[in-house]
Amino acid sequence: MAGKKGRSGGSSAIPMSVKLANGTWKKKDGDPATAVMATGVPTKPEFKNEHADKLWDDTVEILISLDLATAIDTPLLRSLCEMWGLYRDAYDVAVVDPIAREARIAVVTYWAKFESAAARFGMNPSDRSRLRIDKPKQAVRTRQA
Repeated sequence: MAGKKGRSGGSSAIPMSVKLANGTWKKKDGDPATAVMATGVPTKPEFKNEHADKLWDDTVEILISLDLATAIDTPLLRSLCEMWGLYRDAYDVAVVDPIAREARIAVVTYWAKFESAAARFGMNPSDRSRLRIDKPKQAVRTRQA
Protein backbone atom coordinates (compact mmCIF):
# COMPACT_ATOMS: atom_id res chain seq x y z
CA MET A 1 0.00 0.00 0.00
CA ALA A 2 1.58 3.26 -1.14
CA GLY A 3 1.46 6.51 0.77
CA LYS A 4 1.82 7.40 4.41
CA LYS A 5 1.14 4.88 7.09
CA GLY A 6 -2.22 5.31 8.76
CA ARG A 7 -3.91 7.17 5.94
CA SER A 8 -6.81 5.66 4.08
CA GLY A 9 -5.85 7.22 0.76
CA GLY A 10 -9.40 8.43 0.12
CA SER A 11 -10.07 11.90 -1.18
CA SER A 12 -11.33 14.58 1.16
CA ALA A 13 -14.89 15.82 0.79
CA ILE A 14 -15.33 18.78 -1.53
CA PRO A 15 -17.71 21.43 -0.16
CA MET A 16 -21.00 21.72 -2.05
CA SER A 17 -20.38 25.42 -2.74
CA VAL A 18 -17.20 24.47 -4.62
CA LYS A 19 -19.01 21.76 -6.58
CA LEU A 20 -21.70 24.28 -7.53
CA ALA A 21 -19.09 26.83 -8.60
CA ASN A 22 -17.02 24.47 -10.74
CA GLY A 23 -20.01 22.65 -12.22
CA THR A 24 -19.42 19.20 -10.68
CA TRP A 25 -22.53 19.18 -8.46
CA LYS A 26 -24.68 16.07 -8.84
CA LYS A 27 -28.06 15.17 -7.37
CA LYS A 28 -26.40 12.75 -4.92
CA ASP A 29 -24.49 15.68 -3.37
CA GLY A 30 -27.63 16.99 -1.70
CA ASP A 31 -29.87 20.01 -1.85
CA PRO A 32 -27.98 23.01 -3.30
CA ALA A 33 -30.14 25.35 -1.21
CA THR A 34 -28.21 24.14 1.86
CA ALA A 35 -24.81 25.15 0.45
CA VAL A 36 -22.97 27.85 2.39
CA MET A 37 -22.15 30.53 -0.14
CA ALA A 38 -20.04 33.66 0.32
CA THR A 39 -21.87 36.99 0.28
CA GLY A 40 -21.13 40.70 0.17
CA VAL A 41 -19.46 42.93 -2.37
CA PRO A 42 -15.69 43.32 -2.83
CA THR A 43 -14.30 46.66 -1.72
CA LYS A 44 -12.24 48.54 -4.30
CA PRO A 45 -8.76 49.28 -2.92
CA GLU A 46 -6.81 52.48 -3.48
CA PHE A 47 -4.45 51.47 -6.29
CA LYS A 48 -1.14 53.20 -6.94
CA ASN A 49 -1.19 52.05 -10.55
CA GLU A 50 -3.57 53.44 -13.18
CA HIS A 51 -3.69 50.13 -15.08
CA ALA A 52 -4.74 48.27 -11.91
CA ASP A 53 -7.41 50.87 -11.17
CA LYS A 54 -8.74 50.67 -14.73
CA LEU A 55 -8.90 46.86 -14.65
CA TRP A 56 -11.02 47.02 -11.49
CA ASP A 57 -13.40 49.53 -13.09
CA ASP A 58 -13.62 47.70 -16.43
CA THR A 59 -13.57 44.06 -15.36
CA VAL A 60 -14.02 43.47 -11.65
CA GLU A 61 -17.21 45.51 -11.62
CA ILE A 62 -18.60 43.11 -14.26
CA LEU A 63 -17.57 40.10 -12.15
CA ILE A 64 -19.39 41.64 -9.19
CA SER A 65 -22.54 42.28 -11.25
CA LEU A 66 -22.52 38.62 -12.40
CA ASP A 67 -22.19 37.44 -8.77
CA LEU A 68 -18.83 35.81 -9.57
CA ALA A 69 -17.04 37.84 -6.89
CA THR A 70 -18.00 38.45 -3.28
CA ALA A 71 -16.46 40.31 -0.33
CA ILE A 72 -14.20 37.37 0.55
CA ASP A 73 -12.59 37.68 -2.91
CA THR A 74 -11.29 41.21 -2.29
CA PRO A 75 -7.64 40.22 -1.60
CA LEU A 76 -7.43 38.00 -4.70
CA LEU A 77 -9.10 40.67 -6.84
CA ARG A 78 -6.65 43.24 -5.53
CA SER A 79 -3.75 40.97 -6.40
CA LEU A 80 -5.24 40.34 -9.84
CA CYS A 81 -5.39 44.06 -10.56
CA GLU A 82 -1.94 44.76 -9.11
CA MET A 83 -0.35 41.99 -11.21
CA TRP A 84 -2.03 43.46 -14.28
CA GLY A 85 -0.63 46.91 -13.45
CA LEU A 86 2.87 45.54 -12.90
CA TYR A 87 2.64 43.49 -16.10
CA ARG A 88 1.65 46.58 -18.10
CA ASP A 89 4.50 48.62 -16.59
CA ALA A 90 7.02 45.83 -17.27
CA TYR A 91 5.67 45.47 -20.80
CA ASP A 92 6.25 49.18 -21.46
CA VAL A 93 9.88 48.77 -20.34
CA ALA A 94 10.29 45.66 -22.48
CA VAL A 95 8.98 47.47 -25.57
CA VAL A 96 11.69 50.11 -25.18
CA ASP A 97 14.45 47.51 -24.63
CA PRO A 98 13.18 44.09 -25.77
CA ILE A 99 16.48 42.30 -25.09
CA ALA A 100 16.73 43.49 -21.47
CA ARG A 101 16.77 40.29 -19.42
CA GLU A 102 15.11 41.79 -16.33
CA ALA A 103 12.27 43.26 -18.39
CA ARG A 104 11.61 39.92 -20.12
CA ILE A 105 11.57 38.06 -16.81
CA ALA A 106 9.26 40.65 -15.25
CA VAL A 107 6.81 40.52 -18.16
CA VAL A 108 6.60 36.73 -18.11
CA THR A 109 6.35 36.49 -14.31
CA TYR A 110 3.70 39.18 -13.87
CA TRP A 111 1.66 37.73 -16.73
CA ALA A 112 1.78 34.23 -15.21
CA LYS A 113 0.62 35.52 -11.82
CA PHE A 114 -2.12 37.61 -13.43
CA GLU A 115 -3.30 34.69 -15.56
CA SER A 116 -3.43 32.38 -12.53
CA ALA A 117 -5.64 34.78 -10.59
CA ALA A 118 -7.75 35.60 -13.66
CA ALA A 119 -8.53 31.91 -14.19
CA ARG A 120 -10.23 31.76 -10.79
CA PHE A 121 -12.73 34.35 -11.95
CA GLY A 122 -13.36 32.88 -15.41
CA MET A 123 -11.64 35.61 -17.38
CA ASN A 124 -11.11 33.41 -20.45
CA PRO A 125 -13.66 31.16 -22.18
CA SER A 126 -12.39 27.81 -20.89
CA ASP A 127 -12.21 29.03 -17.29
CA ARG A 128 -15.60 30.69 -17.62
CA SER A 129 -17.20 27.39 -18.61
CA ARG A 130 -16.08 25.89 -15.28
CA LEU A 131 -17.73 28.70 -13.33
CA ARG A 132 -21.18 28.26 -14.81
CA ILE A 133 -23.63 27.65 -12.02
CA ASP A 134 -26.85 26.17 -13.28
CA LYS A 135 -29.77 26.13 -10.91
CA PRO A 136 -31.04 22.59 -10.35
CA LYS A 137 -34.18 21.71 -12.26
CA GLN A 138 -37.28 21.72 -10.12
CA ALA A 139 -39.23 18.49 -10.03
CA VAL A 140 -42.37 18.65 -12.12
CA ARG A 141 -45.39 17.80 -10.01
CA THR A 142 -48.04 15.76 -11.71
CA ARG A 143 -51.62 15.70 -10.67
CA GLN A 144 -52.88 12.30 -9.65
CA ALA A 145 -56.54 11.53 -10.24
